[in-house]
Amino acid sequence: MFETRIIVTVNNGKGVLARIAADLARSEADITHVDMDDETALDTIDLRFVIAVRDQAHLEAALRNLRRTPAGLRVSRSMPLN
Repeated sequence: MFETRIIVTVNNGKGVLARIAADLARSEADITHVDMDDETALDTIDLRFVIAVRDQAHLEAALRNLRRTPAGLRVSRSMPLN
């Protein structure tokens, strides 16, 4: 297992964080940390996760699943953790 950071830009709304977390759980990725912007009045918001995955293929599968989420506008991997 290794940890990596991802950023998910979503349409801001009720239940969006729960849907993204559920998608990560379905991908069998473990969320070890989550952070988000304080600007709740914005139309979009960046959700920043640290997730644990088995390997690169597992990470790519989790990112692919997130990209299919209707609320997700952009999904990207951030700089790797040292």
